[in-house]
Amino acid sequence: MVVGFVGLGIMGKPMAKNLCKAGYSLIVDEHHKENTDELIKSGAKSGSLKKIAGSTVMNAKVPMMIEDNVKPGFRIDLHIKDLNNALECAHSVGAPVPMTAQVSEIMQYLHNNGDGNIVREKYILTLTT
Repeated sequence: MVVGFVGLGIMGKPMAKNLCKAGYSLIVDEHHKENTDELIKSGAKSGSLKKIAGSTVMNAKVPMMIEDNVKPGFRIDLHIKDLNNALECAHSVGAPVPMTAQVSEIMQYLHNNGDGNIVREKYILTLTT
């Protein structure tokens, strides 16, 4: 199996290294070249993942992720849709994803209380101020 990995920061680099150690073929893309170089030494291949996802949304988002362009504005209801897709995929292959399920429950609670159209950043600010 070939795995494309975007983001080799504090969390991504150790995860990618573990995938290499487990024998997966890994293609990495990162805007910090030193992180990519380290993974190549671990057996990964460097490549552009900007068009690898096969999804119009992901093809638009991956370049933004690589450039650390994470502008606010993602609505709670969109999170629910994406989380449901992730849960369905994980369940289809028998992969436990307890944190994803927990976040999905939180987002569903917000939706059920009329906050589905609120962008996540606004809700976070409300909780922290």
